[in-house]
Amino acid sequence: MSVVRDGKPMTLTARIAELTETVENAATGSHDQTALGLAVQSLTPALAHELGLEESRGVVVRGVKDGSSAATAGLQPGDVILEVDHHPVTGVSDLQHDLAAHEKGAPILVLVHRNGSALYVTMAS
Repeated sequence: MSVVRDGKPMTLTARIAELTETVENAATGSHDQTALGLAVQSLTPALAHELGLEESRGVVVRGVKDGSSAATAGLQPGDVILEVDHHPVTGVSDLQHDLAAHEKGAPILVLVHRNGSALYVTMAS
């Protein structure tokens, strides 16, 4: 398939297959899936290439529960979380650690990469 990305034509190969990878959940003892509403997966170089992403670190948002803090903050499937409260996130374990260390009730500042742009969003904890 041919697409135009950043004004440049690209040819991509589509592969249809059943998803067999495990999607990891960003749930922790103090932040459960219901409270945050995020399902995430560690971003690897292979996954970044497959998704056509420039980033090669962080976590990919795979799902956002309707009505959750993540949905209210505007997080979307396909977003790449790069930082939480100015701490770099290189994988799901970093995200879990940062969320567990976060003060309950304080807003969570999240740096997200979306469609070639970086933006900060805040989520309620």
